[in-house]
Amino acid sequence: MVKDIRFKFMPYYDDMDAEDYHNFDLWGKLDILIDGVSFFSNYNYPENGGPLRMTKEGFVGQLATFLSELPEVPQRLLDEEIVVVEDDSTSKCLVFSLRENIVSFAICEYESTLPPWQIGIYYDGVGVSHSEKIPQTDKNIIEIIQFNQGLKNGLQNFIQELIEQYPNIIKDESFINIRNTVDSIN
Repeated sequence: MVKDIRFKFMPYYDDMDAEDYHNFDLWGKLDILIDGVSFFSNYNYPENGGPLRMTKEGFVGQLATFLSELPEVPQRLLDEEIVVVEDDSTSKCLVFSLRENIVSFAICEYESTLPPWQIGIYYDGVGVSHSEKIPQTDKNIIEIIQFNQGLKNGLQNFIQELIEQYPNIIKDESFINIRNTVDSIN
């Protein structure tokens, strides 16, 4: 079981301008550090990242999607069996479930016409597999308290970076709402 998790957002700041920040058009790479090691370090597919188009350093996507949806995951896990955070720009999603205070998570590829778990192409920190449920390995299960804290810390770090890069972002109502939601994660 994972002891420590950290979500690491790596925006492509050099490719952004003020309008990108204002419109939350934030592209970059998302990595998830598991006990200090990239969740994607075992991903081993040649050229273009294989079936899920990832690399050993994470995956590229629309970071604004994750910034706006990830803060709601802890609360949603208390109400829903499966929580899915979709990145429509890449057809990838993060899938989470909670059972007995243990969070399971994986990366999944999806088609917009089907829920991700019906396709069942998952990366679970160990390898890619086909499954009807989120696979569970020692790399993708963590106690809810550690999950919430790691998610909150990663999001707060990303928010602080955004403020440093583009101070006017703190005037945006959507950004303020996201920041407040992140701060409320227990």
